[in-house]
Amino acid sequence: MLNPQGNLKIVLAGEGGQGVQTVAEIMAEAAFRSGYQALYIPSFGVEQRGGVSLAFVQVGRQPIGAPVFYTADLVGAFSLRAVKKIGGYLGDETWLFYDAHLEEEVKELYPSLERRVAIPALEVAREEMHPRVFNVVILGALGEATGLLPREAVTEALERQLGHKFAQDPSLREMNYRALERGQELCRLALAGEGAAGGQGEVRRGPGGERGPEKADRGRGGLVPGSLEPIITEDGQGRFYLYPALCKGCGLCIEKCPVRTIGWARQLGALGTPVVEPGHGEPCIACRQCQLVCPDCAIWIERRDGDKP
Repeated sequence: MLNPQGNLKIVLAGEGGQGVQTVAEIMAEAAFRSGYQALYIPSFGVEQRGGVSLAFVQVGRQPIGAPVFYTADLVGAFSLRAVKKIGGYLGDETWLFYDAHLEEEVKELYPSLERRVAIPALEVAREEMHPRVFNVVILGALGEATGLLPREAVTEALERQLGHKFAQDPSLREMNYRALERGQELCRLALAGEGAAGGQGEVRRGPGGERGPEKADRGRGGLVPGSLEPIITEDGQGRFYLYPALCKGCGLCIEKCPVRTIGWARQLGALGTPVVEPGHGEPCIACRQCQLVCPDCAIWIERRDGDKP
C-alpha cells in the first residue's frame, strides 16, 4: 500500500497505558528481523500523568541518517486526544489509521486529508476478545498496511515482548495472536473498500464515541449524580457511581483503594481504555479515596446508609 520515497516514517500516538510504545517497539523489531534498517524513538512526555504518548519508527532498506522527521508516511492514532495531537505530522501523502469510533472527529479536524482509514479495533477487541488487546488489533492493521512486516516476524517480536505473560497464562497467547490476525483482516477489508476506509463505508461508533454533555456539574471531589449517565454498583458499604464518558483509565483509584475492591472492567471509557469497577477484593468501605484521587471526576461514592459526600 505504502510507497514512500526512501525509508518508511511512522508516528504512533495514544494515551499512556494504551501500549503505544510496545506496538512501536514490536514493529521496529519485526522490521529488523525481516532484514530492514529500523529505528524506534519513544517520546514519553507526561503520558503517565494523562498526556499523549508518541512513538516514532523508521523502516527501510536505506541507512537511517537522522532520528527526527516532520512528516510521516503512516500515522496510527489510538484515541481522540492522539488524533488532535498528530496534525503536525500529516502531509498530502500521509496515511492516517484510527479507530472507527473517531470518524466524526477525524473528518472534522482533517477534512482535506484523503488517505484516511478507519479500523473498528475497539469494537472487535471488545466483542471477540478483550478490550485490552485492541492495541494488538491496531498493530496487525498497521503491520499489514506497511507491506514490510511478515506475520512470522511480528509474532516473534510479540513473543519477545509478551512471552513472559504468555507463559503465565497460555490463553493470552491465543488471544493476542487472534487480535493480530483480526487487525490484518480489518486492514485488508478497509483498503478494499468493504469496511470503513477513507471516510467511506459504515462507521461503527464504539464506547467512548458518543459525545457527552459540554460540561458537567462538579461537586466535592466528584460529579453530582445525574449530571451524566453513570454505571451504578452497590458493593459493601458503598454505592459506586462510575461515569464512563469521563474515565480515561489511568488506574489511580485502583492503586489507592485500601481494600483493593476496585479493578478493571470490560466496559470501555471515553478514550477507548477499560474503565474501573468495584467487587474485585474486599467489600467497599466507602472511604472515598478513589473519588478524591480521580483526576477526571469520573467517580462518586455514596454511602449505602444514606450519608452522602
